[in-house]
Order: sequence, then C-alpha cells, then structure tokens
Amino acid sequence: MIRIIGVILTLNEGKNIKACINSLSFCDRILVLDSGSSDETCKLARSYNAEVIVNKQNHVFNIAKQRNYALDHISKVEENDCWILFLDGDERCTNEFKQNIISSIENENFNSYRCTPKYIFNNHWIKSYQEYPAWHDRLLLLGSNDFDGGVWEHFKNYQNTGYIQTPYIHLAMSKGLDEWLKKHIRYADWDANQTYLTIKGIK
Repeated sequence: MIRIIGVILTLNEGKNIKACINSLSFCDRILVLDSGSSDETCKLARSYNAEVIVNKQNHVFNIAKQRNYALDHISKVEENDCWILFLDGDERCTNEFKQNIISSIENENFNSYRCTPKYIFNNHWIKSYQEYPAWHDRLLLLGSNDFDGGVWEHFKNYQNTGYIQTPYIHLAMSKGLDEWLKKHIRYADWDANQTYLTIKGIK
C-alpha cells in the first residue's frame, strides 16, 4: 500500500491552514511544521487533526533546513517506504494533482519528484510567472533524498527524479499584497547576500 505523509510549512497561516489541510485529506498523516507563528495557526491545525511541531530558526530563515527538519522528525517513527509531500500554507492540492501523484508512484520507478505550481495572483492564473512549468522539489520517498539551498531549496541529487505534470495551486495573494511584498523582499535580500558572498570568495 502507498503511504503518503503531507507536510505543511507554516508561519502565520491562520487564514490558510484549514483549506491547505483539507486539500491533503488523502494523506495518511498530516504534519504541520511551524516556524513560530504569532497567530492561531498551530491551534487551528490541531483542531483539524494535524500533528503540529514548531522549529523556530534563530537566524535568516532557511527553507531547505526546515524541510530537512521535517524529514528527520518523520524518519524517527516512519519506515522508508512512505512518501513525503510538501506544501506551504498558501498552496493546495487538487484532485487531479493527487491522482497524478498516486499514478506516478504506482507505475514509475522514481524515488523523488519535481512538481509545478499553478500561480494564482489576484484571482488570476499568471501562467507566464517563472516560465510555467517552474519545477519545485516537493515529493520524495523517505530516506531517498533531502534538501540543499536556502530560500530557494532543491533536492541534493536528481539521480532518480521524475516530474508530476499536473500542477498544484499556489495562492500567492492569500494573505494580501503587503505580505506578498515582504516575502519577495526577503527573497531578494537572500539573493543579494549570496551574490555578495560569491564576489568576496566566501561561498
């Protein structure tokens, strides 16, 4: 039997958490890994029967490390034959996306998969954003791979990686324009710092 664990990374996702959890209802287990929310994200997630753990990083947030933290936590109680599907709080699985995942796992021999979001901005699908399909590393067999990078994370290796062609939903404006801008400023700061380190020969 295929066993899938859904993992949701959150920070102040009280507005989104119910819909995100509901979209993962096909999963055998749902884990919310929170980064230190000040709203009711964790309380709400527990009320929707998700397991909640908190890992608040004390430095510039590194999403690769956060995803690896989730993998390490799960590996303590799960066997390596289960699959891990990562979503963020503002993302949703569709039924078509779910079916594509299950069919791929059942009929292919990959141990990790790249997925692509359908980027919804102000209620419109911005298909040109990141040159759709923009591949994000989100599905893997536990123990087969882990993550590297910073705010732009990726699998450490692609030796046995396939593609889920059906997109999941990314609701970019789910928390409003101000939060969208803050997130992209954080991304820009990260990229600028990485460029600086490279120029200085530190990286």
